[in-house]
Amino acid sequence: MAPIFDRVINDYHGLKDINKNVAAEEKYAQVKLPSLGGSKAIVSTRIRTARNLKSLPFTVNMTKKQRCKLEETMKGVFKNFTGTLSGKYYSMVGMPEKQRKEFVDNHWLYINDDATLELVGCYDDWPHGRGIYVNDSKYHGEGKPGIFIVWVGEEDQLRIMAMNKGSDVQAVWDLFYQGVEACHKGVKAAKDDFYFSKTHGYLSSCPTNIGTGMRASVHVELPNFKTKEDAKKFVKEKKMMIDIRGTRGEATDTSGCTRYDVSNKARIGSNCVEQITTMVNGVKALLDAK
Repeated sequence: MAPIFDRVINDYHGLKDINKNVAAEEKYAQVKLPSLGGSKAIVSTRIRTARNLKSLPFTVNMTKKQRCKLEETMKGVFKNFTGTLSGKYYSMVGMPEKQRKEFVDNHWLYINDDATLELVGCYDDWPHGRGIYVNDSKYHGEGKPGIFIVWVGEEDQLRIMAMNKGSDVQAVWDLFYQGVEACHKGVKAAKDDFYFSKTHGYLSSCPTNIGTGMRASVHVELPNFKTKEDAKKFVKEKKMMIDIRGTRGEATDTSGCTRYDVSNKARIGSNCVEQITTMVNGVKALLDAK
């Protein structure tokens, strides 16, 4: 399948030849990110990444036993989280419906509503082996630590993310990166590792999420763009490597709403700082558009 996937990867990420790419493993060094300037139009900021353990197949190919093994491994990892990462793991098996609905309504928890993921086997054995880790700091807003979340068992084995209200990209990044490092250390302590390729970076079940696997996004009010298609057209004309979605995912109907999710599109061929800078510059251009 490599000839097909390589063409998809090259086209989506703007590369000439993925097999000549040199990917870099994360070193978890401190970085300085560009600012969004405290714009009131920005409702919230989120940064997430996809990771998979080398010892297990992607979730679309897992057996029920393997799904449960992944969950047990991550439970052990989460037990050692401290400080702003301290929290609780909630397994979907036995989760009260009221709590599940609350998590979904807060945009924290994933659901099994994607027809393509269902077709390829991602939702097999649902809900076994699935759950969500949430840190204790469930407060949003300026000066607050922000929310740190890890999904277990969705499209990728792990989706690691941090979010907060407002536009402080640096604060969300710091929490996010601390969490990715803690997950990585915990996985290594369990005598495993994240799956990494020297050309393709961190591997994912979707070719759009290889490389850094990182998606930095904001929910932003763009009243000058009455439809998602208008915003997408503007981005394409300006040749910006950013993506426009609805606030509940790429398939969201945005009719009658001018609040959009704006994120970096490329995740390989550049580093996290460059990718976040692309997102920040894209948001600024959209806000300045007439």
